Amino acid sequence: MWKQLKNLTPATDRNWMMLFLDTDRNKATGWNGYDFIVNRLSPKNKKVIVEKNIGGRWEWEPAGESTYAVNINKLEIAIPRQILNLTANDINVEFKWNDNMQENGNIMDFYVNGDTAPGGRFNFVFYNQVKQIKYKIMIMSYKYLQKISNHSFRKLAIL
Repeated sequence: MWKQLKNLTPATDRNWMMLFLDTDRNKATGWNGYDFIVNRLSPKNKKVIVEKNIGGRWEWEPAGESTYAVNINKLEIAIPRQILNLTANDINVEFKWNDNMQENGNIMDFYVNGDTAPGGRFNFVFYNQVKQIKYKIMIMSYKYLQKISNHSFRKLAIL
């Protein structure tokens, strides 16, 4: 889910709320590392278009369609793992949002045009390991932090 301060622009706008996905975390594959792009083409019939990169250039081919929902300043997109070739339980991807890119195919556009999050060449990282051992380590770390910290923790996010 993406949330911004202002209302989202219409989905019909050029280069509306593009989502770049680096699903293999390998900068040598895809366009500047991004293996998939969502919303390069405007959504149709209440579905966003997911495209896969071709040959490391700014060239894309259809990979599938996904549902999405907009509520004032929030955007939710549900992409099945199969479309992104994520077949294992564990997920380790990088992603970036860009709205209103002006120079398609120019990575430097992330610095100068539209809205990009995170800024520049940085990416968000989503990591989800399903193994039970990680859950136990996180609980132990959480309990340890509670003991040594003067702050009270209200939430524990298990990714």
